[in-house]
Amino acid sequence: MSDLLSPAGLLLALVTMLYSLWYGDLEKAITTPVPIHDEDRVAPLRTVHATWRSRAAPLVVATWALAVVLAPDAVSVCVNAAHRVWRDGPGSVAGYDAVKTTYVLVTIGAAFMAVQAFAIARRIRRKLRDLQPAKKAGA
Repeated sequence: MSDLLSPAGLLLALVTMLYSLWYGDLEKAITTPVPIHDEDRVAPLRTVHATWRSRAAPLVVATWALAVVLAPDAVSVCVNAAHRVWRDGPGSVAGYDAVKTTYVLVTIGAAFMAVQAFAIARRIRRKLRDLQPAKKAGA
């Protein structure tokens, strides 16, 4: 398990670093004002779309891929621990493994980052929809 913990922690740190580096751009895209006139929406639409394509979408893919890759082993650790507690009761504390516990915590961190990245990406998609030119009546 310790051979999995190092790369898992490193990948979570990498994804977290990307999130923190890109957060300003992501937040700027989310808070972009929507101009009243369609012709004034062209530049903000391009900027927000570029942020979606170069920041939000890659972040969602990276965080979800990491969470999905880490999840099976973390679930296995949790199921085995629950089985041990059920079988041995309080005596199961003797089988505590800090490396496995840390791996589960890294996986929870990756899942949290995936949910957060998805929420931000969803807000950017909503902003893209809001910036689309209004439909003309009778068109």
